[in-house]
Amino acid sequence: MELDKLDPHRLLIILSLYSGRDPTELFAKYEIPYSEYPILKEASIGVGANEWREIILRLAGKGYLHEISEIITWRDFERLTAMIFVEYGFQVYQGLRIKRYEYDVVASKEGVTFCIDCKQWNRVLYPSTIRRIAEGLYRRCPYLKERFDGDIYPLITSLLSTRHYFIKGVGVIPITLLNDFLLNLKYVIDKGLIKPIT
Repeated sequence: MELDKLDPHRLLIILSLYSGRDPTELFAKYEIPYSEYPILKEASIGVGANEWREIILRLAGKGYLHEISEIITWRDFERLTAMIFVEYGFQVYQGLRIKRYEYDVVASKEGVTFCIDCKQWNRVLYPSTIRRIAEGLYRRCPYLKERFDGDIYPLITSLLSTRHYFIKGVGVIPITLLNDFLLNLKYVIDKGLIKPIT
């Protein structure tokens, strides 16, 4: 089955099956005949890590963020973030612990290290809440200097889009824009939109 030819509703069902969730409600919600279950189940078995990532990004790009947040776990979201950084040549560590802190994802390449908090928000947050989270991340990142050389940048990846992409030097990047962020990383750093930990 060619996943790129499926509509978003069937992709949500495949994503749900791949994640080990019961898709019964999705069949009813989107009025998809349950007779398609065996075909979609088989398609979900053939999904690999790259297809899983592509399904999520395709659905996110079409506005199915709330639905994705109900299907994938926070660990899945961390894995998705890590996969995107790996594609750009970063060495990635998930669940890294230094002292009393645990970091969702740490990505390092050529003297640039990102200390990443992955937030699977399923609602838009107040700017003050995002600012508080960004400040907390900024305080935790210096401990990474014990293990990584070069500049360390705090970054928050989120499932939902936000109007505030940079708060006090901390990037707050929706997962749908993470590829663009990494493609334009030199520009973002040169313009001081994100600031290294001092």
